[in-house]
Amino acid sequence: MRAERLLNLMILLQNRRRTTAADLAAQLGVSVRTVQRDLDALSLAGVPVYAERGRGGGVRLHDGYATRLTALSPAEAEALALVTPPPGVADLDAERDLGAALEKVAAAIPAVHRLRARDARNRLMVDTVPWFHEAAADALRGQLDVLRRAVWDGAVCRLDYRRGDGRRKRYRVEPYALVAKVDLWYLVARTGRGMRVFRLSRIVALEVTSERFTRDAGFDLHRFWRRWCQRFESRPIGRYWVTLDLTAEARARLLDRYGGWHAEALAAWNPAEPWNRVTLDLENEEIAARVLFDLAGSARVLAPETLRRALAERARVLLADLESVHDGA
Repeated sequence: MRAERLLNLMILLQNRRRTTAADLAAQLGVSVRTVQRDLDALSLAGVPVYAERGRGGGVRLHDGYATRLTALSPAEAEALALVTPPPGVADLDAERDLGAALEKVAAAIPAVHRLRARDARNRLMVDTVPWFHEAAADALRGQLDVLRRAVWDGAVCRLDYRRGDGRRKRYRVEPYALVAKVDLWYLVARTGRGMRVFRLSRIVALEVTSERFTRDAGFDLHRFWRRWCQRFESRPIGRYWVTLDLTAEARARLLDRYGGWHAEALAAWNPAEPWNRVTLDLENEEIAARVLFDLAGSARVLAPETLRRALAERARVLLADLESVHDGA
């Protein structure tokens, strides 16, 4: 067990220019004291590892030191076999490059572990591509390609953007990064009012200008995105609450299609009752109408009244169209 931990410690040190004992302990799941003992053991074995005190100090290997680290454990070899491209990689045309990189990693694994990896691939599969992904893939790739170049070139863009409330607005943005969250793409960009996040599917028109901007050198994408997601999931702004009576069938369909978004609201359920009353956040009236039309017969809308009237009007128009087609036949 300790030999495997020492190997993992070597990998962490080799991949990082400088780190701390506390960070290493967190990565390895052990105490700082254990890391310090392991560092002493590496030093006694002739590995040039140094601890530097003071501001900017930390633990590091001697500059230029490197070693071949291919002694994966059986479990690690099996886990490596399950690595699959994240959902957005194919959209960026980087899937072939990732595949080539994984092949090179596999070539460094001892033959016995390659056999275990091959066996693991035939026993467990992780498919990260969402259903019906290809339907909008071509349009998405074109937009992604333009924005990716703008991000790398530091080119100012102008967006014609449809907001969540349905209104359209023009933005001048400085594109910093593209983020794929499951099967949705987002643009992180600086505007006149600070950093903002734009959903790519809501960009109606995009113009890349000849103007260039200078990135903030202190910008940390991972920290920004983590904090933005926390704010997005907790803020009440833009919520659209709908009170419903649902059947068990409607509940199951909502959980199947929208996953954890409605899980908390649908957690308290009395299976003995044919209808259960719940309040759901359906984002806006347009989305609510689409969801509820799909649940026709297994959901009753109680509030808001404006949504009830909107659904009744849509149903009236739909029936009139059907009658018109029938009369024409």
